[in-house]
Amino acid sequence: MSSIDEFSEGQNRDEQTGRNLANLANADATAPNPENLRQGWETEKALSRVEKQLGYDEKEWGRCARICARAAHLTGRPDAAALFELGQLNGTRRVPQPDWNLVAQLLRDTGNQIGKLEESTKKKRLQELHTYHHGITARYTGDYKAAAEFQRKVAENNEARNDPVGAAISRLSEHVDRFSQALLEGGETEQLLAPLEEAVQRVVASCTDDQNSTQTQWHYFSAPVHVLEAHIWSKRPMTPENEARWLAILTKEFAVKDPKQFENLQPTIIAVKAGLAMLRNDEADALRLAREVEAMPSERTMPQARATAVFVMNAFGQDQQYQDPQTLASACGYMHQVIARIRRNRES
Repeated sequence: MSSIDEFSEGQNRDEQTGRNLANLANADATAPNPENLRQGWETEKALSRVEKQLGYDEKEWGRCARICARAAHLTGRPDAAALFELGQLNGTRRVPQPDWNLVAQLLRDTGNQIGKLEESTKKKRLQELHTYHHGITARYTGDYKAAAEFQRKVAENNEARNDPVGAAISRLSEHVDRFSQALLEGGETEQLLAPLEEAVQRVVASCTDDQNSTQTQWHYFSAPVHVLEAHIWSKRPMTPENEARWLAILTKEFAVKDPKQFENLQPTIIAVKAGLAMLRNDEADALRLAREVEAMPSERTMPQARATAVFVMNAFGQDQQYQDPQTLASACGYMHQVIARIRRNRES
């Protein structure tokens, strides 16, 4: 089969997936559970399955965004269209080099559409998702204060509805954003580490459903990575016991629970190991691991992995190739707080 035929076949599959989502939404009589808005809406579950397969597993976030855009166009239900547009937004912000102007436009358009819906649990769930994506977008554009406030609002809503999973994730995200703001400004970070680690512990304790891809991702990857990276970027070693605990979850337990995702996320895991070696002042191992991440294809490595690798090389004065501000920004992407930390290290 020629490359053109393969491209056409892929387009046809994506068109059919978009139609399937739209058709399911049109026939769906379910709605989010008033007691827990994360549960009960079959259309959202179907969208999550597409995001899991194409996005998280295959790293085809651009395709995922196009499928969601098509589903939004084809469905006859305004609430489903808004949900799919949020899926488009999610995919658009996760591609290797996001168009943040497009992301901002999608946020505005989707917010306007949600505002026009009649009051219902679907509208409440869509508002919750929109606020979450607004906060994440603020984080990626370096507005950590706004990001923390968005996450605080989502957490309070989740706590009011007795949604411990949503509340724990949002509270951790709030702590991460407040920590990032302190890094960005050159403020004191030591007092922020303990509450951040407590928030990580709540996520791990809450996200126990191994059949739920979101909970698996947060329990075994996102939560331990956040606390390990915070110690790395602030250059404050953890106790050996805590480091061993979080590293075991991130490596041994994650490899068993989700082998495919564990393999996909190796660049970030290796970057974290490089950072921990840096904290032990093991220069040889730290630089070896950092350069392993540096050599990986950019489409495979998340900005946080590349930024951590550059940070480690900077700590040992081995980041000469990133002296140019544009080169540094290109390597680290949306990790504005790490870029600021690297620049201050050079000035000191």
